[in-house]
Amino acid sequence: MAYTLDFAIALGGGMTGKTLNAQIVNTTGGSVGAAITTGFTEIGGGNYLLHCTTIPAGHRGGVKFYVSGVPGTIVAFGAINPEEGEVDLRAGTGAGGVQFDYTLLAAGGGAPIADAEVWVSTDVAGANIIASGVTDAFGVVTFWLDAGAVYVWRKKSGWVFTNPDAETVV
Repeated sequence: MAYTLDFAIALGGGMTGKTLNAQIVNTTGGSVGAAITTGFTEIGGGNYLLHCTTIPAGHRGGVKFYVSGVPGTIVAFGAINPEEGEVDLRAGTGAGGVQFDYTLLAAGGGAPIADAEVWVSTDVAGANIIASGVTDAFGVVTFWLDAGAVYVWRKKSGWVFTNPDAETVV
């Protein structure tokens, strides 16, 4: 039996007028069911709502949101954790044992970039998001990750980043 979840997705002014789609994924990033192409409502300023009625009972994983026609580009991700009784549009700061501080600076080691959205995946395609957060006034966001290779994705209105940034957690 499926259950229903409502998502609020804040993408910012640069994302107004978009047609969004979504894909339910399992904990390894694999697709579950067909793409979600209906149920989205834009409420202005790049803010959207999704009334999703197709979440499988007891599902653990998430929902990837992307612009219609561009399924490889993730604009938001919602974690689904039924055992914890919560849905979090940010993957959280991670569940690993190593503190990983990521600093985002303007090109050439310039000024810190505050309030940027940053998320981490285990794959170069960005399908398996394991943590996310927002940079502080010093351009820093702290994650808790397992040691190894990760891919860091950055987004902030008015800025252009080359994503992903390959990093090694030690």
